[in-house]
Amino acid sequence: MRLPLLVAGIAIAAAAGVPCCAQSCVEKIEPVFRNLDFSEGQPGEHPPGWGPSDPACYQPPHAPNPVETVSGWLCYTGPHCAVLRSAPPVVPAGDEVVRYIALLRAPHQNTRVGLIQSVDVTAYRGKTLTFRAAMRAEVPRGSEARLFVRIHHEDGTTGFFDDMGRFPVRSSAWHFYEIPAPIGRDAGDVEFGMTLTGLGEAWIDHLSVDITNPEK
Repeated sequence: MRLPLLVAGIAIAAAAGVPCCAQSCVEKIEPVFRNLDFSEGQPGEHPPGWGPSDPACYQPPHAPNPVETVSGWLCYTGPHCAVLRSAPPVVPAGDEVVRYIALLRAPHQNTRVGLIQSVDVTAYRGKTLTFRAAMRAEVPRGSEARLFVRIHHEDGTTGFFDDMGRFPVRSSAWHFYEIPAPIGRDAGDVEFGMTLTGLGEAWIDHLSVDITNPEK
């Protein structure tokens, strides 16, 4: 089944701060893109290569383990995918319908959790990075999920930032989304991933990062 592809509008800004994490929580910059299929690690664990791994980095109140690798039929293509959870309702495992109804009735909370990876892109300067993924979200009114891409200059300032603008994800059905990002001539690293604001769960699968020459 072919899913619709939604492309986020490009927003170049000098916004400060990572969209999901406290500024005191600095993520390790990986030399290469890692674990995009979530095959590293075990279901139920925080996915290796992705952060923040310390729950203290999230805006409180936060779940003890807000990010984890999952497997099985809940993924889009599998065998593994990842889920962000923000204070989900307490419902017995396996009763997805009851759990979802309880989630929709839950009061709004202004929490934020995220899945983030930082990678050195100095070798790709002058090219275009396209981050693409399948996403879905089970969230009540006022909550939302987003993909994001932030490219830093060598001095750490922001050269590019896009978090899907006016098109956050609130649908429980899988759809593909992508963000194209120009890698500047003085780019240092890229941060990319997904955020969940408010209550609920956000799922991500079938990730890809393509590096191409810019269109003329």
